[in-house]
Amino acid sequence: MENTNKIATRYPEDAQQANVGLDTIDLGTAHTLDELFRERVRRTPEGMAYSQFDAQAEQWVTLNWAEVASQVERWQVAFRDCGLVKGDRVAICYKNSIEWVLFDQAALRLGLVVVPLYTAD
Repeated sequence: MENTNKIATRYPEDAQQANVGLDTIDLGTAHTLDELFRERVRRTPEGMAYSQFDAQAEQWVTLNWAEVASQVERWQVAFRDCGLVKGDRVAICYKNSIEWVLFDQAALRLGLVVVPLYTAD
């Protein structure tokens, strides 16, 4: 009788082979999410980072990595101007969106702790 409870593991060798030719960033290059973000911006500043539907304009809005980095820097300046320092908590109550990612990435860079407040709560 065949064992149907077996789960095929396809990681890490199979996953690496499936990504041959992709510009992947390994652990030796980036140890944190912030380092990973900065390395992606450095490697592909004009590459598509995020795409989000704008219901008001009825169209998709796409940001490249350089645009995302610029907006993340604006959030970092705002956090610093508010006097926030490493370890301080910042809360966000917003729908899932690019804006959430920008806020979160800026907070990570400064060592802030993000406290998510979900809109459904």
